[in-house]
Amino acid sequence: MEIDTAGNLLNKWVPINANTHESNYISLISIDTIVVVCGTKNNSGFNDWQPMISGINAQGQLLWTHYFPPTGNLHFVGSVVQLNNQEFMFYWCQAVKQGSSPWVWVHHLVKMDIAGNILWDKPVFYSYHQNGRLKHLDNGNVMYSGVFKDTLGGPMNGYLVMFDTTGTILWDRTFVISPGFQWFRDGAQTMDGGFIMTGNADGTHIDPITLDLSSDLWIVKTDSNGLITSDNQLDPPPLAQSHLSPPYPNPANEYSMVDVIIPPNIEKALLHVFDITGKEISTFTLHEGLSQLKIETSHLKNGTYLLAMSLNGYKDDVQKLVVSR
Repeated sequence: MEIDTAGNLLNKWVPINANTHESNYISLISIDTIVVVCGTKNNSGFNDWQPMISGINAQGQLLWTHYFPPTGNLHFVGSVVQLNNQEFMFYWCQAVKQGSSPWVWVHHLVKMDIAGNILWDKPVFYSYHQNGRLKHLDNGNVMYSGVFKDTLGGPMNGYLVMFDTTGTILWDRTFVISPGFQWFRDGAQTMDGGFIMTGNADGTHIDPITLDLSSDLWIVKTDSNGLITSDNQLDPPPLAQSHLSPPYPNPANEYSMVDVIIPPNIEKALLHVFDITGKEISTFTLHEGLSQLKIETSHLKNGTYLLAMSLNGYKDDVQKLVVSR
């Protein structure tokens, strides 16, 4: 449909072929003289959902359509973002099932041009669940916010992934905000370079009136490296009891040392090493109490790095490390 700023319907088109059983367009963008839309189609009614993406001109005519491998009998929410005035990126999922094993979703990124040519199609990660949103950021990277469930077990997690325009993962973060099913419905970059995501957790408590399991909504704010700075659901861990010393020696040549204090009752304590672009170089698991950690730097290029400590996903201390030879 074409609608003016007053909400009046100007035009309405039906570009889908009549021989499809059912089709859904979910996300769209406008590039130059065409509209790019993505969604799913279904021919047989069961076990035949296919991701699809189409180009439609200003007159509502279908210019091209690509169908991707079926996703089984499970529905998913795709996403499409503009990269420049000729190219865009499309997110889709392929469901894979072997024998009696659960469905595993292989998440793909596709780069295309407005003529409908596929420039590349890459599997980028897997999960026991699907659905996510893409956002093209001012620095040229592409942000994914959605859901991740490891095939090795564990709960549904909110998931934040940073891609470059080649489809390479720069870094990713999983977030366990509260009990129950949870994922990031949408996300955006904030003016301070960080990120804000909205999501939900289902089945967290029983409604006293209906006696049904209810859903909680929440908002998560992170820094530019995806470490939580605040949220509207949980109290942060006792950061005042933690400590990350400045690294020594600094500048470093072959290695550098840090002293770390982790307070009790922390489920997940990590030390992240980032380069100045925000790419995560390495991650160390930290343990309760006082410890000394050796960071090998002989393989790192000369430059400035950030050592960031996170407790249960929350941002804590940050120290700078310079590598110089």
